[in-house]
Amino acid sequence: GKADDWTAAVYAQDEFDPLSWLNITAGVRLIDNHAFGVHITPKLSTMVSIGDWRLRVGWSQGVKSPTTKELGYHYVKQMGANTYYYMGNTKLDAQTSNYWSANVEYRGRKLTASVTGYVNKLDQMIALVNVSPGEIPAGITTACLGDGSTNVQARMYKNMDDARTCGVDVTLSYRVMAGLTLNAAYSYLDTKAHLYDEHKDRMMTVTIDGTAHHKWNASAMYNYTFSPTYALGVSLTGRGSSKRY
Repeated sequence: GKADDWTAAVYAQDEFDPLSWLNITAGVRLIDNHAFGVHITPKLSTMVSIGDWRLRVGWSQGVKSPTTKELGYHYVKQMGANTYYYMGNTKLDAQTSNYWSANVEYRGRKLTASVTGYVNKLDQMIALVNVSPGEIPAGITTACLGDGSTNVQARMYKNMDDARTCGVDVTLSYRVMAGLTLNAAYSYLDTKAHLYDEHKDRMMTVTIDGTAHHKWNASAMYNYTFSPTYALGVSLTGRGSSKRY
């Protein structure tokens, strides 16, 4: 089949410093999608500078229209011994959000450190969730889905009744000596989403697809300039993650 989609947007933003130590940023975006109409999303943030310290707070709204894939694309994916059938959903609504954040940053001669906390409240969040194999449209052949047993997992994009994400990001950077810098970062993410199950007549807690509670990375970077025409750069990087859902 064929699917068409278009989105147009206009964005305006301004920054001003009412005081030498205070910066305010304000913006607004107007978005028009041919299927989901016009939305206006504002943004406001402030930054206070005190010596080597920066303090930031911010709030913004967002909107996300369903993609053509989320609306109507059907496909099969084989993962090991299991077969997954993914389905779009033409009944999806646009997703909206309210995002709050606060940040503390230190910029010293050798050390730079930053801690950010955030909360994102989402309405009609679009997520990929497991559904009954009975949701698979009639006419899908067993050649595509195997024998139709329980190892065929059906998944569909749906709007959550309510959802929120919150977390903390920490970054560190330390200049050991000229040319050598050590970096580290850690992120914690907590998610919660609910979806009403019409068959069981109760609210179900849903795991948000593609999320992990803990992520980290670290690196060591060394740079040395031999001449105006030749410089050496060497880096060693590692990263890790807890279970990804």
